[in-house]
Amino acid sequence: MKGHHQMQRRVRQVSRIRSKLAVLWSLTLVLGLLALGCSAHSDPGSTPADASTQSRGALLFVGEPVRVVPKDLATTFAQQLGIPLSAMGRYGELFEQAPYAVQAQKVQYRSQTSSGQAVLLSGLLLVPLGTDGTVLSVPLLSYQHGTQIYRDFSPSRFPDHLNDSLNYAESFVGVGMAGHGVAVAIPDYPGLGDDPAMQPFVHGKTLALGVVDMVRASRAYLEGTVTTSPARWNGQLLLMGYSEGGYATMAASREMQEDHAGEFVVTASAPMAGPYDLSGAMQRRVLSDEPFAEAYYLPLFLMGYRAAYANDPAIASALAPEKVFRDPFASTLPPMLTGSHRGEEINVAMGMTYEPLHRIVPKSVLLDSFLVFYADPNSLFGPMLVENNAYRGWTPRMPMKLFHHPQDDIVPFANSVVARDEFHKAGALQVEVAEVTSTLDFLTDANVTLHEKAALPAIYDAWAWLRATASSTP
Repeated sequence: MKGHHQMQRRVRQVSRIRSKLAVLWSLTLVLGLLALGCSAHSDPGSTPADASTQSRGALLFVGEPVRVVPKDLATTFAQQLGIPLSAMGRYGELFEQAPYAVQAQKVQYRSQTSSGQAVLLSGLLLVPLGTDGTVLSVPLLSYQHGTQIYRDFSPSRFPDHLNDSLNYAESFVGVGMAGHGVAVAIPDYPGLGDDPAMQPFVHGKTLALGVVDMVRASRAYLEGTVTTSPARWNGQLLLMGYSEGGYATMAASREMQEDHAGEFVVTASAPMAGPYDLSGAMQRRVLSDEPFAEAYYLPLFLMGYRAAYANDPAIASALAPEKVFRDPFASTLPPMLTGSHRGEEINVAMGMTYEPLHRIVPKSVLLDSFLVFYADPNSLFGPMLVENNAYRGWTPRMPMKLFHHPQDDIVPFANSVVARDEFHKAGALQVEVAEVTSTLDFLTDANVTLHEKAALPAIYDAWAWLRATASSTP
């Protein structure tokens, strides 16, 4: 049985990695059209500082710089797929024609939890290298990655695994972005990378703080306050992300506007297919009887919220595993949610199989008493969900467009509709929803979802919009 599960996981891992990469590939295609404009080499890594003695966003550590030539990286990637670089079409051409090499570095920075506790977080910073020592002037893009539960695949680990781009898809794509003159910051998120804590999955305040402080650390790097930077920030700040990254993008946009307006002006924000409406659309999805391709999202969400609200004894007690999960899941699932297991392993532990494909209804692992608690808007959980709706309590002033496929089967389209409608009620009429109507039908793996198939068109359209918006902004 163990060997069979290992085979299932390996088959699933490869097929999903290739599917996600195919979805992400064309994000970089639009970079060839990028009109953001960019008008060198860093010092070796420094010793990490104590996060508790530093201000939020302080750049505590910069890893050894790794020079990456986009064409060489793409060639290695193509070899991993068993195809020539020429077979990658325009995607390969983009890397071949990238005008800049890229400096990839892990960074560590000081942030804090939503309860105010100091924490050391990590991320990946990708900076274009000017030719002949030219210091470039570049936009800064904060790219919020999709759900990742396996710690070893955190973006900050990418510089040590350049020959394994299959498992670092979004970091790999970031190299393509940076190769066309954009500094790309990819935060690991709290609970990933070098933060050993439980991941507070889609907890708005915690994710937002981590993103804001990663931007601060990246700004400090580009300003040369800690080490010599091969580029300087031109003042434009772009935010984008898909799925959980879409939620994190909206939450971070709110944090920057509401709590740091004197420090940041977001040039444009493009949240994509995010679970913004936790108390409505996502709650209905969780309570439905429909099988789910990524069942592990549910226990990750519940135990992540228990960690996020650990200082509230009532909530921590209500979310204790023995009050949430049926046997044997109360004892088997929580240890698998700390970053040492892949999502496919957790799905299998919940009862899912891949050969043959058999999806499960995620709520089937929950106690009936907890389902009543979760569905009750007057329970402790109800206000907690409302509190974490990403559209709650603010009126965006920056250009914002939400990209989403109307038939999304993982994150319902209603999330974007509700967010837009609430923003319009508050007077933010510039916020739009862009319906993504095309999908990548060549993704034929049986467990590939429409959510995944629609990611490429969403990312392509969102980046084109960000490019146009930034180009028209002084």
